[in-house]
Amino acid sequence: MFRSLRNTVTGLVALAGLAVTAACGLLPDAGPAVERMQHNAAEQGLDGKVRFTARSIGGLGTYPHATVSGWRATPEDLERLLELLRQSEQVARDMKAERLGVSVRMTVEETRLDMYAVPDPAMGQLVGELLTTPHVTMVDVYGRPGGMRLEVTLEDGHADLLPALAGRLRSLDRGTWAFARVDGMKLKALVGDAWEHPAESPEEEAWRAILEER
Repeated sequence: MFRSLRNTVTGLVALAGLAVTAACGLLPDAGPAVERMQHNAAEQGLDGKVRFTARSIGGLGTYPHATVSGWRATPEDLERLLELLRQSEQVARDMKAERLGVSVRMTVEETRLDMYAVPDPAMGQLVGELLTTPHVTMVDVYGRPGGMRLEVTLEDGHADLLPALAGRLRSLDRGTWAFARVDGMKLKALVGDAWEHPAESPEEEAWRAILEER
């Protein structure tokens, strides 16, 4: 999932106020995975900068969750962080995690880009554009079979920007892009070949049917 991350971040000399969360894979008990991931963080020289914890999703299971925040990172730190994310996905895979996937959340502080890191290097420029668009506060990228699901969150009161953002996504010649739905102030899209895979919910399936008629 993260094999191409090194190529997605360019021109970043230093990152201030870095805020990234990542998660991957459901396990009956994520404790052992968390221990291995934290050990990997120490080996990467990131102990104290990256903290892994186990979180639960109702009765479905638990998953490893990583938080990175409040640290001025050098380009070398960033390389180590991306390698740690790759290692963490492999740990979850080795432990036979169910619903294996990785999500990365990027936040914008004071309307400027702190960091973007996505599974597809060709998406880096797009995510950077979205994060530096006025009134966009967050971009979430979720890995899924054949592609990704992208979510863009706007400040309250700026729903008028959603049609233009949706048009920007749908105009890209990057596999199959589709405007999925508007949920409050959130724009959602499917990326790459994800559209060819089964819908994740009845709601998504209904939206696909509407879009395919157009």
